[in-house]
Amino acid sequence: MTSTPAPQNNEIRTQKPKTRAPKTRAPKTRAPNYRTPRTPVPKFRSPLTKILPRIPTAIPNIITSTVRSTTRKLAQFLDNFNSKIISRGKNNSQKQSLHPAYTSLPIQQNNYRTTTRQNTPKHSVNKNFESFSASNSLTKTQSLTNTNAELSEVCNCSKIIITSNNPTTIAKHAKELGQYALVGELSGRPVYKHVSRSYYLYYQQESGGNWLVNTKPGLLFGGMQNSKDFPVCPYLLSTVWQYGDSEVGGWVYDPSLKVTCPTHPCSIIKCGFRAECQVMGDQAICMCKAGYSGDPYNRCYPQVQDRCSCRHVSIDSVGQSRVHQRDKMGDYFLWGYYNGHPVYQHYSGLDFLYFHRNEVWGVGPKVGGKRAGLLNFGSTACPYEVSTPWQFGTKEPNNRRQLDTHLLVSCATK
Repeated sequence: MTSTPAPQNNEIRTQKPKTRAPKTRAPKTRAPNYRTPRTPVPKFRSPLTKILPRIPTAIPNIITSTVRSTTRKLAQFLDNFNSKIISRGKNNSQKQSLHPAYTSLPIQQNNYRTTTRQNTPKHSVNKNFESFSASNSLTKTQSLTNTNAELSEVCNCSKIIITSNNPTTIAKHAKELGQYALVGELSGRPVYKHVSRSYYLYYQQESGGNWLVNTKPGLLFGGMQNSKDFPVCPYLLSTVWQYGDSEVGGWVYDPSLKVTCPTHPCSIIKCGFRAECQVMGDQAICMCKAGYSGDPYNRCYPQVQDRCSCRHVSIDSVGQSRVHQRDKMGDYFLWGYYNGHPVYQHYSGLDFLYFHRNEVWGVGPKVGGKRAGLLNFGSTACPYEVSTPWQFGTKEPNNRRQLDTHLLVSCATK
């Protein structure tokens, strides 16, 4: 006989969450006056904090053994190839540019967009230059003789003289003045060497062509230059020579700086612009070219074709354009006509004032060229009638075109 269990009472029990006792951490003991990175910097009330600048803490450059070994291996690799590490620092001796047009601007629409000029590659000229040392071998001497024989058809002057009456040129470049002798050829032009010093007169074909005087033929810079590439002989150039001046940071024109061949009659008299030399016996005379009139020993002018009757204009400024475009200042003379407007030539013969096809007055080394050092967007018949301000180019990469309200183009004589 089994017994039935007694019924249990129904109970509803609430499930209470288990609670854990919070963990307590003992506070860390800190040294007195210890400041963590999150602790704000105390503010000093001393007035010195307003005067003295805050000097940041410099992190020392720790050179590890890996860096030392890598540098040593690189140096050994370069030594095996006889290479030299070229410094990228600025060299003041090579600061001068080949031609003032390097600070020119592209002629385009009236906006401030500029194009970046690509660096001209420096080609090696040793393979093109015939050796001219007195201690050369017989083979090199024979090739030098053949080169002179070929040049004698055009440039038959074996000795030239470089002279100047300018005191500044004499003070800064006295060693480069004197007598030079023909010693070889470079870029299809003759090369002359100073008879007593290591200076050469040569033609550098980079950047449009320049005659330069320096200690080694083929260098891209020099102490004297002439940016005219024709005629082939340097003693027949009618354009003005320039000398480098480090105090002004560029080239300076010297009308008295001459390169003369004593045995060439046309080199002695130096005919003017738009004139030609004619040799009659042992003498030479200058005559204006057909369609031009004036003084053949100074300058010949074309016939006036429009209402711009001014034959002599002047460009001058007391503003910043005189600093950045110093070579563009001075007298300009009527040279011809282009795009229905007159063209004026700088007294040096190396720059022109012309009206571009984009209806822009520009001053640059080439008539109708796309680059100019001075620009004016005033569409007038004559350049001395413009009323809009002129713009000039600079070497500053972020501000290559600036305005000069002080630049003035005026008519000097009609």
